[in-house]
This record gives sequence, structure tokens and C-alpha cells, in this order.
Amino acid sequence: MIHEHHSHPVRIGLANLVHGGEEDIARIGLGASVVSRYPSSDEIVVVPTPQLAREVLLPQARAWQGDAANSPLTARRQQIDATSGLDYRFKGSAMHLVTIIYIVLLLTACGAKPPTQPARPLVGVVTARPAEGLIAAVHHVGTLAGDAEVDLAFNISGRILTIGPEAGRDWREGDTVEAGAVLARLDPTELTESMRAAEARASNDAALHARSVVLMDSQAISQQELDRLATTRDASAADLRRIQAALAEAVIRAPMAGTVLRRGARSDEIVAAGHMVLRIADLSHMSLEVGVPDQLVGRLRPGQTLPLSIQAFPGQVFAGTISEVGAAAAVSSRLFRVRIGVANPVGQLRPGMSAVVAIPGEAPPPGSITVPLSALLADADGRQFSLLVAQDGIARMRRVTVIDVITNQVVVGSGLAAGESVIAVGAGLCADGQEITTRPYDPEALYRRP
Repeated sequence: MIHEHHSHPVRIGLANLVHGGEEDIARIGLGASVVSRYPSSDEIVVVPTPQLAREVLLPQARAWQGDAANSPLTARRQQIDATSGLDYRFKGSAMHLVTIIYIVLLLTACGAKPPTQPARPLVGVVTARPAEGLIAAVHHVGTLAGDAEVDLAFNISGRILTIGPEAGRDWREGDTVEAGAVLARLDPTELTESMRAAEARASNDAALHARSVVLMDSQAISQQELDRLATTRDASAADLRRIQAALAEAVIRAPMAGTVLRRGARSDEIVAAGHMVLRIADLSHMSLEVGVPDQLVGRLRPGQTLPLSIQAFPGQVFAGTISEVGAAAAVSSRLFRVRIGVANPVGQLRPGMSAVVAIPGEAPPPGSITVPLSALLADADGRQFSLLVAQDGIARMRRVTVIDVITNQVVVGSGLAAGESVIAVGAGLCADGQEITTRPYDPEALYRRP
């Protein structure tokens, strides 16, 4: 670092440094203080500054150094007085400026502060531990649905008379229903009239057939006529039963206790047979379906419990139980369907929520060590890894072999022993062999099984 206030006056010949003469004195004094000028010569006395040395003296020195063999320059060092320091008088085109510039810079550097020693970085350390009991988990995402979910529709067409708990009010999403309750009803007017006519025809045809049987005994009618009357009686009876069944189909009852998820029609709307009018589900028990590859499906069995996390409830873990494991993979995805049930006694889980299930993987090999992921350092090519171990206040670099990364932890196979102190926070601020100040670091849930 160069300090201007410690510089000494320097006498400079204009003919040497400025080719333009007196009009360029300002340039000579670039960033410097012009002390005086010798009236009888083209010389000035300046206090050199770093800017002067950098923009004027040093470029001239480099130019003249290249032509040193032909330079007739001479330099004479002259003591002026105790306060003004050294006097450099440049005669004609005299001097080896490389040496002179070095002296000028040396003089202007007087009083520079010595470099300070770097502070010992504060780092957080953890104790390397065996990876026993740490099991990697493969996470699969799915969507929750009611365990028993059903769409309800009329089997006949007609105008909806009611589709709610009472006249004038339709069902709303989230309404609860009881098993066997009437959920929707079609206008029965036309069916009722058709049933009355069918009942009259059936009764008349039955009576006519009964009289014909008596007449047959007296040979009043032929067997062929009796058979025709019997066929007519049976057809009328069948027609009556069909209309009675249609009247029964004009009413939809809840097949189970549950919750209304969707309403597909409203009162006074004419609907076709098969059109979904209501969707209900038993939400006391939810289910989740995920696709699992063949590498994992062999580890799953019905009745096995798996942890589930729901994005709507961060921090909470729900227990899921496998109810089905697919026997064959899907042709398109080559994944096996796994159905997982989860209890929902208070109804906080709802259909459509995203859920993540953790399927356990393989345990780390015996003898492996685990440290936080933040402790891992990678080379520029990303192929080799290392850690910094704290030993007696010194950071020591260790090459390690990485086996696996489990959540926020690294499983190390070689290069590290259990019990060693590893820099987990601030490793990027340290170098191999650097003195450090350590503090214990305890990351939350570092060794908690997923």
C-alpha cells in the first residue's frame, strides 16, 4: 500500500519525462505536488504519488528499459537536506529508469502498514457416528381418496324432484349422510299414472284368464284361446312389475354413511339414465395408491405399516397400512400398484390432498460412517469428495468415499472413523492445515430415522 504523505521530493527533468516541454508540467505533476521549478533548467521538483509512478514514471521506465543499450542517460543522486530526502536529477536523457522507479516506489511506500494475520475462522463440528440403524427411504407421491367412494345415478330418466335433505335445499359438498337416507328423488307423476294403468290391465287380463279356464272345462273355448289369454295375462303382469321397479329406481338412497363430495345435478333438472347426480365417500378411512418399481415391491406386503406425510399438515406423520400389493406391473409404466390405507377419525384428511409415503430401502453396509451433508466438499469435477476434520485446532483434509446420501446425511465408506470431529458448518471457509476455532454443532433430527 502506498501512502502519499510519506513521499519525498523528487527532481525530474522535463526533457526526459515530458516530450512536450513546459506546457506539460501539469502532466508531470499528475496526482503529485509540484514543490518548485528551477528557472534555469527544464527541471521541476515534485512529491511523487502512486498515480504519478503508475501513469508516468513506470510506463517510461518500461519503454526505456527496452532501449537501455542506446540510452546515454545518466543519473546522479544528490542529497538536498534532511527533510527533503533524495534528489534525483535527470540530465539530458540520462538514467536507467528501472532502478530509479524502484527507488521512487520504495520511497513512496514508506510508512505502509504491515499485513495483519488472518483471524481463525469459527466453525461448527459434529462427531462422526456409525451409520447403523440409518435406513434410506424411497419417497412416492400420491393423492388421497376416500377408501369407499361411489358415484350415484338414476337408472331411468326424469325430472329431479328433490336432491337434498329437504325440499328447497340441495346437498352441498361436505354434507354428511346416513346409510339408507333418501338422497334424491325423481318426479313420480308419470310413473304413477303408468303404474295405475298397468295395474288395471294386469287385473283385467288375470280375471279374463281365470274365466277362460272355467270355460275350458266345459269345452266352450279351445286350448289355443286359453293359451293366448295366459300369455296376455303374463305380459300385463310383467309390464306392471317393470313400472313398479321404475318407481323404485326414481329414488336414490345412501348405500353407506359418508360425506357428499360432489353434486352433479340440481332440483328441477331433467337427467338421463346413468348421469351422475351425487358422489359420496366414507372419509373415516382414506386410501392412497402409488406405483412401485420391481426393485421395491418385493419388500412390501399387506398389513405392513408405512409413514405418510401430508403437505397440508407439515411436521405431522400419519401411519399408513398396506391393504393391497399388485400382482402384476402396469404395461405402460412397469410399476406395481400399491394401495395404502390411513385412518381419518376426525376428518382432517380430505380427498385430493397430496401425500408422500416413505418406503424403506436397504440399510448402509457395516462399518460405514454418517456425517451431515453440509460437511461434504467436492472437487471441481465433482468426482472426488473430501471432509475437513478438526484435530487440535487445525483443519485437516480427508479424502472419503461416499456410499449414499440419506435425507440430510452422507454415508461414508472409507477415509473417516467414528468419533472424529468433522467440520459441518464453515467448511468452505477453511483450508487444509489452517488454524480454526471450533464449536459443537447439533443439527436437528440428524440421526432420526425417516
